[in-house]
Amino acid sequence: MQKQQQFQQIELIQFEIANKKICQLDKRIIQVSNLIQQLINENPNETINLELLTEDQKNFVQSYLTMHNYDLTNSKVKQQVQSSTLSDNFTNVLDVELFEKMSIQEISQVLKAAIYLQIEQLIQLCNVAISTKIYLPYDENSIQIYKESLNLGELSEEDIKAMKEKYPCAFSNYECNNIPSDCISFNQNEQQQDNI
Repeated sequence: MQKQQQFQQIELIQFEIANKKICQLDKRIIQVSNLIQQLINENPNETINLELLTEDQKNFVQSYLTMHNYDLTNSKVKQQVQSSTLSDNFTNVLDVELFEKMSIQEISQVLKAAIYLQIEQLIQLCNVAISTKIYLPYDENSIQIYKESLNLGELSEEDIKAMKEKYPCAFSNYECNNIPSDCISFNQNEQQQDNI
């Protein structure tokens, strides 16, 4: 009975998202989305047009906000990315579970939605989630372990010689003679444009 009363008390706002699809969201989204707050203030009785928001993005944002009951005060990131483990970089376990299995491409789509809707906490979470996925440790021991895991070894003199022959521009500080057409340096392009 109490859940039914809670459900009846939720005010909904009508939105039009990508592909002219009409949907509804909890009115509490106004508390967290600067864009929606602005659009509602400008046109309080109209359907809100969010044509750049896809249905997948809307569903993710909606589940994220519902998970936090539209109160994002505990949805935070730590000041600095500390490792390649989300739980070391997020303060909320629910956020860790939500982002843990997502790919960088999926997080990027959520980031686009967060930027579009201007939801600052979600923008921060996405940025840190992406940074966590590509995090590389910077101490010597960790770098060595990382190199070994990718089968990266030291280059031999023969490897370096072969690379110099194949990619002369990479080893000459952009001072190449007899440069292949696909190996023109940035400086030479600038010089050619200056001469025009």
